[in-house]
Amino acid sequence: MAGETPLAWEPLPVWDATPFPPTIGDPLSAAVDAPFPISALLNAKLSLWRGQLYRLRVDAVVNSTSESMRESNGDFGKLLKAAGPEIGVECDAAGACRTGDAVLTRGCQLPAKFILHTVGPRYLPKYHNAAEHALHSCYHSVLTVVRENGLRSVAIGCIYTQRKGYPREEAAHVAARTVRRYLEHYSDHFDRIFLCVDSVQDMYVYERVLPLYFPRTMEELQQSQQLLATRKLGNSFGEPIIAERKIRIGNLSNSDHRSNQYEFDHYNNVGERQESCALSDEMSTNPETEEAESDILAFRAMLVDPDAERLGRLQQMQEERQRRAAEAAIEEQKRLQKVTASTAEWDYVAALQHAKKEDFSDLKALGFCYCGGVDLAGLPVVVYLAGKLRVDDLDMERVLLFVLFTLDSQRAALIATCSQFSLLYVHSDVTSDNQPPNAWLKRLFRVFTAVASHRAPSDQPLLNKTGDSVLRFFYVLEPSFGFKLQLLMSKGYCDGGGFYNHVVYLQRSEMLNSIAPTLQLPSHIYSNSTPKNGSP
Repeated sequence: MAGETPLAWEPLPVWDATPFPPTIGDPLSAAVDAPFPISALLNAKLSLWRGQLYRLRVDAVVNSTSESMRESNGDFGKLLKAAGPEIGVECDAAGACRTGDAVLTRGCQLPAKFILHTVGPRYLPKYHNAAEHALHSCYHSVLTVVRENGLRSVAIGCIYTQRKGYPREEAAHVAARTVRRYLEHYSDHFDRIFLCVDSVQDMYVYERVLPLYFPRTMEELQQSQQLLATRKLGNSFGEPIIAERKIRIGNLSNSDHRSNQYEFDHYNNVGERQESCALSDEMSTNPETEEAESDILAFRAMLVDPDAERLGRLQQMQEERQRRAAEAAIEEQKRLQKVTASTAEWDYVAALQHAKKEDFSDLKALGFCYCGGVDLAGLPVVVYLAGKLRVDDLDMERVLLFVLFTLDSQRAALIATCSQFSLLYVHSDVTSDNQPPNAWLKRLFRVFTAVASHRAPSDQPLLNKTGDSVLRFFYVLEPSFGFKLQLLMSKGYCDGGGFYNHVVYLQRSEMLNSIAPTLQLPSHIYSNSTPKNGSP
């Protein structure tokens, strides 16, 4: 985007140069027969990079989009914005892009020469095989277009976007496997392939998955052999193989029958009869078999184009998305409750340590979570402006870490004479465009609860039920009915230390005058005094 310096790809480290734990090999250990052997040549063609796609000066960058090639979100949305208004003309001229295909356009105002548009699949567990095949096709199509157009460097983000629900680690396996297999065939056609991520979560996933497909040491090679032993690795290009589909196709062809008939005639002439040939004889002399063969040939003539059939199936999946969304949300809620219930102490400590290592300067600049002053009792008030979050443009995992870091810093600054603080959650400016998912809100409430219940230093048990909470009040300014309902439903699993008892709803901004009249808040919040939801 404007003001951001383009990055040359050449100085960026290759996979072989990426830091990894040092190991000491056993000189007496036997050779490992792993599916993906160590290859310094292929490792030198790959880079794992965390950053913005639109800044790389490569031959091509990949945009995960819709079939119209005009809709992208998150990092890919920034890519199209950085390409400028000309990219709209390019997309209109190119037409549509089917799921699993790739379409090449000019890079316009990007440092990259070209943009490769591809459409990733929407994931539903019931159609796992179809989604895996479509995702593999995305990566394979992208690399094929790059090779066929003589391009030497390409940057590929996570084609499996968060909104389409593909499990992150499973998708990373598909991406790594496809890239590895493709390089095994066409390594001479590439100078560098970048796997780009924009979140800490995806970076950790790739750091776990890539050593299995691009091992650098004997230890990684042994881990690859062990961990991939039970995983289906597809054909020589990494394409998933579905055995039942192969059988079904084989039954629809008469070529095998004719081959068996020829084999029977040949062995019959030389006096050799095998069991398979006897079966062919029975089939060739059976009138019902001949009639069945005729029916099969007629059925084959009625078969639709497989690409059209696949597209139709994916369209049906999209139509069912709304109905299945509620079921998926319930399952996600149960999973989060189970995980947090068993690992709450470890999650809090680990997340806080991780947050202290992060650079949050970009999130601080947004000004959505900060200490806004003190209340009439002289106690600090932390302000959370929910309406300032651009949900589609931010890494929401980092937002959670930043909130945890901010609140824990305030908790750590408390002293004996000032042992509590309050939290003001401003819901005034939240709309359908910047409303975060319910599952993420539950995790945010859990962060509030964790900090409020954590009087002792951060390496102590999470819930301090014997002491008072450091949270004095949890004010919610102009809450919607949906937010109240969400918070009420969350009471069952985020009420450690009596968190819900601290909730105070403020229906109008004037009510702040009797609580904390000197808070640093956007001026329009004080001027908006219209009550919501029919509240008096």
